[in-house]
Amino acid sequence: MKFWVKKRRKEEILVGFADEIGILDLQGVEEYTQNENVKKVYLIARKPLGERVLEYLKTRSALKGKIEFKRADKLRDEVRKIKRMNSQHYKVKVYDLREFGKRAMSLDPC
Repeated sequence: MKFWVKKRRKEEILVGFADEIGILDLQGVEEYTQNENVKKVYLIARKPLGERVLEYLKTRSALKGKIEFKRADKLRDEVRKIKRMNSQHYKVKVYDLREFGKRAMSLDPC
């Protein structure tokens, strides 16, 4: 008789990249982290965070410890570096923030 053991899901690292990070992006990330087993979130952007985004982050205690922002001119290189650092221990998922969460829904042409 075989017993099925439920495998524990591997923790995830979420890597999101965009030219600029806005509140809609953070709302999508927040929604995603509530439903998935996410250890850490890296958000990479070419432009620095705006004041409204920083104010929004202050009100969201669930995101404070999980999110790390990185500013980089070459997004692809930064994504590769993060994947190399974390791929041995975690499942790394990479998303273009224009096609992720609430931002993707707001750009939906239908």
